[in-house]
Amino acid sequence: MDVYVAGRDCAAYYDDAALDTNDAVRVAHRPALARRDDWRVSRFLKQRVAADGRCRSLSHSGGAALLACAESVVGADLERLRPRDFRAWQDNILHPHEHIWLARHGRTLTAHYALWTLKEALLKAAGLAFADLADVGIRQHGGHWRLCADGRVWHGAVWRVGGDFAAACVWRQAGETVCWHGFGAWQTVRVAEWCGF
Repeated sequence: MDVYVAGRDCAAYYDDAALDTNDAVRVAHRPALARRDDWRVSRFLKQRVAADGRCRSLSHSGGAALLACAESVVGADLERLRPRDFRAWQDNILHPHEHIWLARHGRTLTAHYALWTLKEALLKAAGLAFADLADVGIRQHGGHWRLCADGRVWHGAVWRVGGDFAAACVWRQAGETVCWHGFGAWQTVRVAEWCGF
């Protein structure tokens, strides 16, 4: 699997004329999108990285973007780390196993973002709606932690990207190798795996 990342500086390379049909329709209905750095950077990545028949998943946050490409189904999420109140989660979207997992990881901001990005990536990969957030995530089985969505077990990982972002990718096939590629100022961004499944 190839994971491509780009920061805010790549917004300058956005090309309105090179948008695919779906994105052109979205901009026509919501012209303000074309002024948002998140949009511009994510569409720069789509334009720069050829689809070449591989499955793709795109995410953007805080002026940065991530595009994951794999031979089979893939889901990705990128979130800028910032203080956030996760208490509303407790009863609405967390499975009892996820309460245990968070407690074992000290209920830190990083642990919450790891779980959040994994859940969003699973939704994308499984083709589910945001309303299904409580039905996907981390489950314990036979003493091991697993990623589950749509009645299936998934593989995945969460990384710290730079100092300010959390990124998650999920995939179906065991043994997937992840190769990172950066554009612009993110050509040399530090990527460190935080947890894997």
